[in-house]
Amino acid sequence: MLLAWLWPGGGYFAERRYARGIRAMSGVLFLYLFGLLIGGLDAVDRKHDGIWFYAQALNGPIAFVTDFARSRVSSINGQEIQDISWERSPSLGERWLAEDPEVMAVVQRQGLSHVNEVGTLFIALGGLMNLVLILEAGFASPRGKL
Repeated sequence: MLLAWLWPGGGYFAERRYARGIRAMSGVLFLYLFGLLIGGLDAVDRKHDGIWFYAQALNGPIAFVTDFARSRVSSINGQEIQDISWERSPSLGERWLAEDPEVMAVVQRQGLSHVNEVGTLFIALGGLMNLVLILEAGFASPRGKL
């Protein structure tokens, strides 16, 4: 079960069922990568989309790596862009945020509206699909043994 969580299809690879493992891995990674392509890195957000992240975390460590990368890309002076006031912010030296090129560069990397939601959904569905693979790796009888 741990191998199945660490890498989608890993449970099948451990059982030497390579063809099935490749198909399972392809399905989960297809949903994950296209979710990132559609919604951007902002589609995986442990802090602001906590409920969704529970399902996304089932994809394995790649979800945590993506969340870490998103937190680095969408922060200014160590503070995430979603946590910054849109008027004046003492932490940013009383700069007007809408006129600041550094702030606007980070804002332009954020996922928007329904596109972000679709990406979040794709990644969460990949995690739920991987949950089925994890459960099958732990509780299904190996090939040839009933």
